[in-house]
Amino acid sequence: MLSLSKVLKARYRVDRMLDIGALEGHYGGWDLEKNEPVLIKELLPQPDLDPETLETLRTSFERDAVGLTRLHHPHIVHVLDHFCAPGDRGPELNAYLIEEVVPGQTLTELIQREGTIRESRVTAWAEQLLEGLTHAHQQGVCHRDIKPDNILITPDDRAMLTGFEIVALWNPLDPRTWTAKRVMGTPDYAPPECWGMKMTHVDARSDIYSLGASLYHALTGEQPLTAGERTSNPYRFLQVKALNPKVSGETRDVVMKAMELPRDKRFQSAGEMAKALRHKSEYVLSASPPPAAIWPAYGPRRWTGQRKPRLRPLLVFVLLLAVAGLGMAGLNQSGFDWVRGALALAGGRENGDPVADPSDETEFLLEIVGVAESAFPVATPVSSVVEAPSPPQPEEVDVVDTPAPLPSPTPVPVDLAHAPPSGWQNVLDETFADNRSGWLVSDHEDDWGTISRQVTGGTYRWTVNAPQAVGRWSTLNLLNGESALGDFYVAVDARRESGPLAAAYGLLLRQTDGLYYVFNVRDDGHYQFSLWAGYEWRPIIDWTQTTIVRQGEVNRLAVRAEGSGFTLLINDQWMAQIEDDGIEQGRIGLSISTAATQGDAVFIFDNFTLWTP
Repeated sequence: MLSLSKVLKARYRVDRMLDIGALEGHYGGWDLEKNEPVLIKELLPQPDLDPETLETLRTSFERDAVGLTRLHHPHIVHVLDHFCAPGDRGPELNAYLIEEVVPGQTLTELIQREGTIRESRVTAWAEQLLEGLTHAHQQGVCHRDIKPDNILITPDDRAMLTGFEIVALWNPLDPRTWTAKRVMGTPDYAPPECWGMKMTHVDARSDIYSLGASLYHALTGEQPLTAGERTSNPYRFLQVKALNPKVSGETRDVVMKAMELPRDKRFQSAGEMAKALRHKSEYVLSASPPPAAIWPAYGPRRWTGQRKPRLRPLLVFVLLLAVAGLGMAGLNQSGFDWVRGALALAGGRENGDPVADPSDETEFLLEIVGVAESAFPVATPVSSVVEAPSPPQPEEVDVVDTPAPLPSPTPVPVDLAHAPPSGWQNVLDETFADNRSGWLVSDHEDDWGTISRQVTGGTYRWTVNAPQAVGRWSTLNLLNGESALGDFYVAVDARRESGPLAAAYGLLLRQTDGLYYVFNVRDDGHYQFSLWAGYEWRPIIDWTQTTIVRQGEVNRLAVRAEGSGFTLLINDQWMAQIEDDGIEQGRIGLSISTAATQGDAVFIFDNFTLWTP
């Protein structure tokens, strides 16, 4: 720690201490030559570091510091000087950076005082900061520590970057270095490649993630989850509009793209992100193509993207009546039914068009009548050591209690019927009279609620109470020890006894090293087959409507897996045959996912059977 009134380099006087940590200290000072205030940053060497390593780190500091002094931009706080000099702890040389003092407050202080910040201000700041980042990146300098503490807002409402990370005089491979860095600040804004000690290559896209996370905090007033939490509990992470419905969809899309966990899915440069902010609607339309069409058993479903209203004269008139109807109904179930009937009268959809998903219809209604999306937040699941994320759910709005009739599924081919292939061996017939297969039995409580799994009354009963959306799963331990399977035929009887109508339940397949497939159904008449890999869900068959699912009754789900081929059956009816080579083998199990529950949500599993070649 520097003593007050100490003069460094015969020029910079230390006037007051601002903060200090294990790695560095910050002081308010005075430039005696220019007669102006300065910020003094002192980098302290690791106490037990060998001289050779310390000298190498000082050389790296010199290189980084030279790069910072070359940055001259109206949205970057200027580094005026750098040098090494003895501190107050002895003759050991410490490293120093001298920065200009810019009046203003940090974005952190502004958020603490105002909470959420108006979108127009945040996007204006973002464009300015991206201009500064573009300049820095063109000079070969990455910030590596963008967060609200390092974003300065001046009295004339300009945004400036400060606090560029520079090589510390500590061994980067020493665990104490990472601990010391954690003490200096939180990792809420760091991308996954900067998480922990073993950092991978950091580039411009790392800064883009951190800036996106800082904008997220400003727009929502909530700190984002860390990259580590998002990786282990991906669906605990809430979208911007779920926390602040006033934010436009275009700005939300830009922020969420900046915060993608895989680097290749983020903006690839600061300039690209700046362009997206300036031309949000054009960019989002071109950068976010609709997903590929789904081919369910009854034939191809036509993808129409986000449904837009066809403004026919009659429709306009009926919409006005619909808005009035919503006002009278208080936006309850009957209100939505009223609007749906009005839209049908006006010809909002062609007769015979299958409803792809209840959330599609809800989005359509919300867009027309101007209801905020956050009124129906997307509540999604999380995972822990024995839990795992489940596929994203449509918004929890029971606007379709009974699915519209659809064409009957294609007749089941003989070789794809519900019986397992000829010659395969039955390795398990689990009736849950006991727990000889080693299913997880426990009462568990965590931040996302409670889960009780019990083998009782000849069934495997899961009772979930969730204040927010959650996903849970459990895998099977085979008696012969061969728990990782590649080719198999598996089937189970499953039933939702209580809980949200759109809760999903079904089979977990080939679970290994954080990867797995799920085959789930919902009692509102939908099924899905999806892969969790690389920090994201990859829907192979997205939520697709069917009349085969029996609401409130037992549904038998079966999957035949051979190599990259999967055959999906519900209630002995063939639903789809697909190819995917994402996972070769892994454990088999059961899964559920649900939105927040009012009381207990209960799922019953029985008659689990498994066949292998």
